[in-house]
Amino acid sequence: AMIACGNLRDVSLLPRFEALLFPKEGTVAALGVDQVTLATAWAIARTGSPRALPILRRLLSDGTPDVRAIAALGLAQEKDRSAEPRLIATLGAIESGSLARSGAALALGDMHADAAVPELLAAATQGDLELRRAAIEALSRIPSVAPSGKEHKSALPVVIDALFVKTEGSPRTR
Repeated sequence: AMIACGNLRDVSLLPRFEALLFPKEGTVAALGVDQVTLATAWAIARTGSPRALPILRRLLSDGTPDVRAIAALGLAQEKDRSAEPRLIATLGAIESGSLARSGAALALGDMHADAAVPELLAAATQGDLELRRAAIEALSRIPSVAPSGKEHKSALPVVIDALFVKTEGSPRTR
């Protein structure tokens, strides 16, 4: 049912979503992860309204890794440039978890965040496989990293090396 609410993209539901995720005492992290929590975060991200931004910013800070990943993608959808520092911090914080870090990486790529390139390069060469994939995908979306880009030409060899590193017994790319 919450997925259907998300598909409505009804901004008038934002206060109800917020009350569900942020009870009077506690944070969304205290709720744990269940399907309703994830679907509610997704519904907020899908509204496509600037009115969802304060809730998404709070979810990025207070949510579980799954919720934080959804919040990051919602912030990117709204092109919330003010969230870039928080997204970069999430990407760089190992304690955020790989899912939240991957969501932050993809969000930064969608936002063409040049300031995130150093952190994305680090994530492309370290961490788990999903995080590396998300960082490489994000880097591919940032125009200044492309071969025609002038600012981050040094990123290309790192991305290429990250793609073509042999894994245990396999010459295939990641």
